[in-house]
Amino acid sequence: MELLAPAGTHETFWAALDSGADAVYVGLRGVNARALARNFSIEEIAGLTEIAHSADKRLFVAMNSLVKEDEIPRAVEALSALQLIGVDALIIQDLGLWRIARAHFPALPLHASTLMAIHNSAGVKMASLMGFRRVVLAREMTLDEIRAASSAAPIDTEVFVHGAMCFSYSGLCLFSSYFGGKSGLRGRCVQPCRRRYLWEEKNGAFFSMGDLCGLDAVEDLRLAGVRTLKIEGRLRPPRYVASVVKAYRMVMDRPGDKAALSSAMDLVKDALGRPYTRGYFYGPSPGDAIHPQRMANTGKYIGRVLEQKGETLLVEAKMRPEGSSRLRIVHRGGEEQKSFLCIGVEDAGDGRFLLKADAAINAPRGAFVFQADVTRAAADPRIPPARRLTGGMKRFGALIRKARLEAQGILMAMREANGLAGDKGSKNKKQSHRIWIRLSDPRHLPFLKRIDITGVNLPVTRQNLRLLRGKKTILSGAECLWSLPSIINESEIAFYKEAVKRLMGLGFKRFEVGSLGTLGILLDVYRGRGLGGKGRVTISGSYTLNLLNSQALLGAKGLGIEAPQFSIETDKENARLALAHAYSVRTAFTIFSYPPVFTSRMDLKAFRQRGALTSPKGEHFYWRSEGGMGFLVPDRPFSLLNRQDDLKETGFSAWVIDLSHWLKSRRMPRGMAPDIKTLSRMLHGKAFNFFDGLG
Repeated sequence: MELLAPAGTHETFWAALDSGADAVYVGLRGVNARALARNFSIEEIAGLTEIAHSADKRLFVAMNSLVKEDEIPRAVEALSALQLIGVDALIIQDLGLWRIARAHFPALPLHASTLMAIHNSAGVKMASLMGFRRVVLAREMTLDEIRAASSAAPIDTEVFVHGAMCFSYSGLCLFSSYFGGKSGLRGRCVQPCRRRYLWEEKNGAFFSMGDLCGLDAVEDLRLAGVRTLKIEGRLRPPRYVASVVKAYRMVMDRPGDKAALSSAMDLVKDALGRPYTRGYFYGPSPGDAIHPQRMANTGKYIGRVLEQKGETLLVEAKMRPEGSSRLRIVHRGGEEQKSFLCIGVEDAGDGRFLLKADAAINAPRGAFVFQADVTRAAADPRIPPARRLTGGMKRFGALIRKARLEAQGILMAMREANGLAGDKGSKNKKQSHRIWIRLSDPRHLPFLKRIDITGVNLPVTRQNLRLLRGKKTILSGAECLWSLPSIINESEIAFYKEAVKRLMGLGFKRFEVGSLGTLGILLDVYRGRGLGGKGRVTISGSYTLNLLNSQALLGAKGLGIEAPQFSIETDKENARLALAHAYSVRTAFTIFSYPPVFTSRMDLKAFRQRGALTSPKGEHFYWRSEGGMGFLVPDRPFSLLNRQDDLKETGFSAWVIDLSHWLKSRRMPRGMAPDIKTLSRMLHGKAFNFFDGLG
């Protein structure tokens, strides 16, 4: 197996190589899912690639952020440069970047990011058909599911074995974006999952996951057919990366050696991480992943603040902090924390120490102190000056100029081929718009009889299939689109395949997919039978496909998705530009929804509470369990019901009113059949990023 380590700085890059990593992955500045990391310029990546190759190592570059329409030219230029540099792989989630890379940069090996939420064998098969060389599997998979995925297609699988875990499936988290415009899918997550919440008078960090540690699963992962073990942490310091890489190198090189495993465990415990969990490897709902009443902050616990005078803290400590430490102050409630550099330590006796901070801080009595990292007094002397690092800036300057010229030619070709054409989307602005209603239960359809709809979107569930009873009469002749969920675990694939076959046998011809895995299931059922065209099966796409630009829309259409939905995260101007440039795609948009801000596999006792969950900012949410999945739903919906003129300006050909997560509200009189205006008045919502802009 290959050991893949992260690097967010030059120092961390060297730490990874020196500690035994086979390959290193880095972020390209501005277009990756760790925007808060330092990241690297094209010139720096060229130099790092040269160094890695000279040491017989490999360098992967993450461009795994969603790309807005006006960022496409810069992304094309970056792709051109990376192909000329000869990086070993490009990690992406955006279907637009996939389309561009496949069409214009065939020499770039592509890896499907974990943000694509590929979580089953069907998703791996789909990625293989799309030309990906490797899939970074979802963190939520068990060993049995990983084994099935790894044997599904002639394609490498990569698995995260160490580091931070997200509560939500990667690629399906809207929390940071919905309440602050900072999209996790664009690398700007503000980590609301780490905060403490109030739930039925209980206060806790209900969604703050411990750090993954898969040291004891290394041999099982090898036997499961995994090609690469991946360490998370492009935001982590060099000491952390060095310790963790050494630990996994030790266990990988000495399989079955209990002494090696014990020594490796000691190394990672000293790496200043959160409390550890084995994650989902040995069960679909790990009980050790979350401890709501336990602080889960990064670092080693030092002690508590007794007193503060200016920039000096008197701390009752369990251990003496190391010199030049980066420490973190965490207030007792957990809502506020601040890190600082400790520039002096003085023993005050009786287990107390005076700590000198490098700047003004707020550390009330009783606040917790953690050691987050140990800094180095000077830069690592092994890092050569930039000119020698890059092998000559002049040569790389010429490479960048060549890439820029190549990108200009490709952009011109894309414009001519419908990719970035002029504003031809105006025809959609003049036509009448089709309206689809998404419901969780077909029996709710009569309550919406006053809305002039094109059809109804229903989830494929066991209950809804039972309601059909072999007939379509319950749908009262409405056009019906059957939706497959974004997450279909391996054990459920057979059910969904049979369900699709049954629905097709009843004459239904419209289906919606929410991920590459569900698309793969649908294509597998009807392979060779002909998708699309008059009288045949047609495929729509959910907003969970995260299509944020024209190239992504065209890419989805090329995969057989004739009516994709645009990303619900978008702002108005981005949508307008993208639809104008992909005018040949019939694009839908959800204009009303209670969008789940988390989609999770967790099912702990703490989540079985029924009351409202309240954030430190006063936001309210409800937890819903359905089909083995958990969803955190906001109390306040996303709604553009009263902004139809603005919607028409964007050029969407269909609007979706999603009532599937509609909370049971007393505001809805029994038997009432509302129209759109009534819904708008009754369910006051927020416009998400549509008018405020997407970060």
